[in-house]
Amino acid sequence: MWDFFGSDVGKVALGGLIAFAGQLVASLLGWAKEARFAASKKRKDAEYLAMRLVLVFDDLTAACYNAVHDPLIEDVEGISSSTVKDPKLSLPTDGDYKALAPRLMFDIMSMPNRLEGIMGGLASVARYFGSTRLSRIF
Repeated sequence: MWDFFGSDVGKVALGGLIAFAGQLVASLLGWAKEARFAASKKRKDAEYLAMRLVLVFDDLTAACYNAVHDPLIEDVEGISSSTVKDPKLSLPTDGDYKALAPRLMFDIMSMPNRLEGIMGGLASVARYFGSTRLSRIF
């Protein structure tokens, strides 16, 4: 077998094999670099989105706290009305939510619908009992 590589045809084959191996190694190194860059970018995007979400959820928490501790005002007929606005959740629209883990992404993106469902449920309870105070629990 080593005699083959000593011949002219063997030298050409060996040169081709070396060239192919060099191209393969260069391609693998390029792919590894791109994969590492993509992973780093995804991590940085996730960190940035997480920080923005912390700020949004902090605002939501403050709005919920204010709604729970609403002093309510009564009119002359004794009907209570709130003094603060209902809590709203407005997620960033320009964030790359795919940078998050799939379950976390689903939980975060479904939160506005859950909040609307809770608000609708509380409103129906308030209508049933005839009190606006119950709709301000959340």
